[in-house]
Amino acid sequence: MVEKCGFKNIDDARVFRNKYFEKYHSTIKALSVASEEGTLPPNEDGSPRTFDAADLANYWVTGCKFEEILEVNEDLIEALRSLKASSPAKLCIFTNGPRAYGCKVLETLKVREFFDDENIFGVDDVMPVCKPEPAAFRKVLEGIGCDDPTKAVMFEDSMKNVRAAKEVGMKTVLIMVDPSLHDVGDVPSADDPNVDVVMSTISQMKDKVQCLWRGEWDIDK
Repeated sequence: MVEKCGFKNIDDARVFRNKYFEKYHSTIKALSVASEEGTLPPNEDGSPRTFDAADLANYWVTGCKFEEILEVNEDLIEALRSLKASSPAKLCIFTNGPRAYGCKVLETLKVREFFDDENIFGVDDVMPVCKPEPAAFRKVLEGIGCDDPTKAVMFEDSMKNVRAAKEVGMKTVLIMVDPSLHDVGDVPSADDPNVDVVMSTISQMKDKVQCLWRGEWDIDK
């Protein structure tokens, strides 16, 4: 943001980013809106600055040290391999980051092979909406050919996204993670009525939602 968006220093950039992120929940969308509103620092000649979302996506993909912040989970890999092989369920990824960033995360976690290209969605696939807007979830469901949201299951660690998915009609699985990783007001809550199933890690899904292996949603069976 300092080098490309004209902010004087990192502190100014952080304050600006946090203000917009709190409202729009995605850095790509936040800076895109700021660009449209003309609130980014102007160019040296005084002309309005334009935000390049593709440039930021490439910066993340090539600059982030994914291997240092992501940990490969062999139990998750085995669960996804088993589900992919035995269930008619479509495995789908939806991130508020750009699609290229999402693919890099999947590759680093060694689970990219389980998600078909057409079932990977980034914020650039659903803009101008994004999570937690219900319209964003509807776009993804339409994209994968799902006309019955009750047959879709959303795995999430964000309460605002869980609530939005439930509003659309989807089933929800809450992943309980460290509350410090979330914004205020978005801390995971196992008691929330919008939550159908709770897990401490997504690798537990074969035990917690065995129904998916049968191509159905019925946690009582």
